Amino acid sequence: YAHPSLRPNTMLTLPTLSPNLSIFWRDMSERFHLAISLLFLATAFALVPNSAVALDKQKITVSYLYNFAKNIEWPNQEAMTSFDIGVYGSYSPALLDELNVLKQRVKLRNLPITVTQVNRADSLGKYHLVYVEQASAKTISDIYDALEGKPVLLVTHAYNNKQLVMINLIPTNDDRLKFEVNKSNIINHGLTPLHE
Repeated sequence: YAHPSLRPNTMLTLPTLSPNLSIFWRDMSERFHLAISLLFLATAFALVPNSAVALDKQKITVSYLYNFAKNIEWPNQEAMTSFDIGVYGSYSPALLDELNVLKQRVKLRNLPITVTQVNRADSLGKYHLVYVEQASAKTISDIYDALEGKPVLLVTHAYNNKQLVMINLIPTNDDRLKFEVNKSNIINHGLTPLHE
C-alpha cells in the first residue's frame, strides 16, 4: 500500500490564493527585495566612497607632484643622485602611503625618489620638491625664509595668497583638483619650467 501522494502519476495540488491576495503577496515580496537592495546600496555607497574618494585625491595629488617635478629643470640636475621630496608639517597618512608607492614604482630622470616627512622649516633647503598640505601665512613665511635662494620647488594645497605660491593645488566644488602656477616665483628660485 502506498500513500496517495507517493503513487506514480498522482498530482499533488496545493490550495491556491485568491488572485487579489496573490498579487498583494507578490507586490510585498518585490517591495521587500527592492527595499533590501536599496538599503544595501545606500550602505555600500555611504561607507566606501569616503575612503575611496580620499584615496583617489591622494593619488591625484601624488600624480600632480610627480608631473610637476618632471616639468621643472633644476640647476644642479647633473649632480643629483636622487630626487628628494619633503612633506612639510601636517599631512594625510594616505598621502605619505601614496608617495611611498610612487618611490617604489618609478624614478624621476632615472633617479630614485626619496620621501621624507619634515617638521622643521630650516631643514627644507636640502629637498628638490617640498609639499605643504596645510599652510598658514606664518608657515609659508618661515618656508620662504628657509628656501631663500635655493632651487626648491614649493607645492602648496589650497593656499590663498597667489603671490607667495609656486604651484598651488586647488580643490574644486565638484571634488576635483586643479592647480595654479606662479612662474615668477619658480624662476626666482633658480628653477626652469619646461614648456608643456
